[in-house]
Amino acid sequence: MRKRRGACPDGALVPNAAAEAMRAVIDAHEKDLSTRATRARDTTFAELARAWHDHGSTVGDWKPSYARDTASALSRHLLPAFGNRPATAITEAEVRSWWRGLHDAKRKGGALSNRNANKQLALLRAIFNWGIGERVVHATPAGGRQEAS
Repeated sequence: MRKRRGACPDGALVPNAAAEAMRAVIDAHEKDLSTRATRARDTTFAELARAWHDHGSTVGDWKPSYARDTASALSRHLLPAFGNRPATAITEAEVRSWWRGLHDAKRKGGALSNRNANKQLALLRAIFNWGIGERVVHATPAGGRQEAS
């Protein structure tokens, strides 16, 4: 290639300006990562679950009866178990233990059937999967997807 004389075309960056623009993009990306990490660390499961429910009730196409059912499931099964804990601190082992406890006959309210226990697990998984999409959490302890890097 041979060097050309004259000014750069409009919109082209000279090496120093290109390096400066690249540093600005990297700084913005690192700030975004830091903000997401802080938000994920501070978000409780209760906040995540309520945000999921509000989103589904308003933006989603949920029927009123489904919104009532999920609100009931949250208040009866999920929030008492995981409520004020940071969402990122909930582990797969805790979820398995909670799910097994739903089958316990000595449990307050009695044992849930396999079908109903699995419905509660599916709700928990849906909440975490929604949180991954919203970039509040990075993985679900209820089995399922993880955030793509």
